[in-house]
Amino acid sequence: MTLTETNSTCSFCANPSVHDGKCIQHRYRQQCSAPHCTNQSYARSLCVQHGGRLLCHAPGCLAYVRSRGFCSRHLPGVTLRRTCNHPAGCSRFAHGRGLCAKHGGNQECHVVMCTRYARKEGFCQRHYRLLGSPIESTDERGRLSTGDADILAYFLGGQDDTDGAALENGQVDVMPIKDLTMYAS
Repeated sequence: MTLTETNSTCSFCANPSVHDGKCIQHRYRQQCSAPHCTNQSYARSLCVQHGGRLLCHAPGCLAYVRSRGFCSRHLPGVTLRRTCNHPAGCSRFAHGRGLCAKHGGNQECHVVMCTRYARKEGFCQRHYRLLGSPIESTDERGRLSTGDADILAYFLGGQDDTDGAALENGQVDVMPIKDLTMYAS
């Protein structure tokens, strides 16, 4: 296949055509096989308008098929996500303990005085980035022993700055951690 530049434009866009009436970006795309249609084919050599993408079989649904002839909402055997069980009648999705994040379903960051939600390995995104990886292990198995975790908790918990002001200003290198049992073996 040799690419020769011509003066015509691509059949799918305004770029100059390079080969078979298509530009470099669209050179491997097929055209819809329906008569007089210049759209790109989506599936089975047809564009979306001519049946390349099928609609859900559920009555009245205009969503496209995901699997077995149904969209993701009407797919048989798929249950919808649980909602929050809070007594106030919350309609958000449940995360942990049957509750949404607002009503206590998410876990908080392990750093003392941090009320953000834990995103990765028990820490919020900000503290996870500050720690690099959680506490460097002194144990050959990659975790702190229970005694080491207790000693570390004693020293970290004994800091004078409990409001986190020095931590916010970047003056403290060590962050007090709420629960070190996740590092204990």
